[in-house]
Amino acid sequence: MAFILTGIRMTKIEVFGKDCGEVVGNVLMTVRNSRKHLFHRYNGYGLSLETIKKAKQLGAVKVEIEVLNNNELLKANLDDFLNKGEDWTDLEGSDPQKILPLKEFKISRLNG
Repeated sequence: MAFILTGIRMTKIEVFGKDCGEVVGNVLMTVRNSRKHLFHRYNGYGLSLETIKKAKQLGAVKVEIEVLNNNELLKANLDDFLNKGEDWTDLEGSDPQKILPLKEFKISRLNG
């Protein structure tokens, strides 16, 4: 589903029936909780290959991850996930992901 707000296109991305974020302009925006979504093995956050593919098709070149419980905003280039990310697949092999280590993000604090 796409919405246009003040001239900027916003499109939600769903993968396997799960909301994975939305593309706003050229940015994939998503919200995470570090307790649930931080990959400790790689000290980073992941995006499924399908999410990356869909985001790129919609014109995304950047990623912004809002980490709610830490009041942080993580920014990276979408291609960083493909070029610098670690491969990870669940036990069923159904949702391959790229995990981008925190050191590759620009991290800023959110007010609140």
